Amino acid sequence: QPEPAPDSSWSTGGVDAPSWSKEAVLENPTHLVLVGLASGPTLSEAEAQARSLAHLHLVQYLRQVVASSPVGPGLQSWPLPSNGAAAERALRSAPVPLPDLVLVESAHRLGAQESLAAVRFELSKSELNEWLEPYLEVTEYKGLKLTSAPPWATGVRLLATPTWYEVPVGARLVDVGGATVSSAPEVPGVATRALDSLQDGERLQLRFELDGAESFAQIQKKAGRKEATPDTSARPKLWSNPAGTQ
Repeated sequence: QPEPAPDSSWSTGGVDAPSWSKEAVLENPTHLVLVGLASGPTLSEAEAQARSLAHLHLVQYLRQVVASSPVGPGLQSWPLPSNGAAAERALRSAPVPLPDLVLVESAHRLGAQESLAAVRFELSKSELNEWLEPYLEVTEYKGLKLTSAPPWATGVRLLATPTWYEVPVGARLVDVGGATVSSAPEVPGVATRALDSLQDGERLQLRFELDGAESFAQIQKKAGRKEATPDTSARPKLWSNPAGTQ
């Protein structure tokens, strides 16, 4: 469809953006409110940019939540997406589907050279907490403390380690005895099965990488010992999430 003719006023009336578009992130008792305000050469492009920007504000909010959780110390290993489009792609491709962001309000201002668009989404806080919970797990195995990447990234990272492993905190787990894992809770089971397949005295190698340098944690198979598959994931209780972004 053709673009509407340029207009100097917002669709909500007046020359200023609607008042609800002033705050990027707001909370009420039941929902998280996310706003995107962006420009583009066409109205459709401005609206797409605004939607992506709302997703970036969600990532920034999630970073605050993760930072205040037990997995916060490893957060520096996961930089934020560089822009709204990257944030939207990352969240949409997360292992667990992101709950729907419900569009509750929109507005636009048409221009001959540039159009502006504002969008306002709501996201259920209960659904968001349930979705975020797996990303806040700390999994322990043989002294290693591991966590899955936050929703805007991928992989498994090391949060803490005994000194004898000589693996730096923040390192990414590349494989467990050659087997790749997509989340931290998978590690104990994969490692246990790998140890059971080894001969007494052989070592299982967990390979890590940080800034291009590899390091290894090696676990020796004890003579005559069959590993029991441990259940070592600890899910922290979620608490009230912080409002606003940084």
